[in-house]
Amino acid sequence: MDGALIVTLKKVFAAKKAKLASIQPLLMARFNAARGALPRDGAWLVIAEPERACIALHGGRSWRTVQNAKGPWRATLQRERHRVEGPVPSLVLLAGEALPANDSSFQFRALSA
Repeated sequence: MDGALIVTLKKVFAAKKAKLASIQPLLMARFNAARGALPRDGAWLVIAEPERACIALHGGRSWRTVQNAKGPWRATLQRERHRVEGPVPSLVLLAGEALPANDSSFQFRALSA
């Protein structure tokens, strides 16, 4: 994270007489909440926002790829699927968008908050 952002956040909290205990990227917060639901062979985690997406592939024990990109999340997911070497899971845990219909490449489930 940007160091200046952290310094500014600490100043804001100090001015309110509150203590900043933790700063965590949204991907990590979502991953930690869903960790128990991830299968051994891993899953894609997609956090979709308007015209931007974070696409991550967790391979069961470690991260295989994490990408943040502008544009539609589905296009980024397809690109990452072809970019990553080796077998990739079909499970996609999705946050921020309505679940699309499953297809031959992916099965979609909601990513828990």
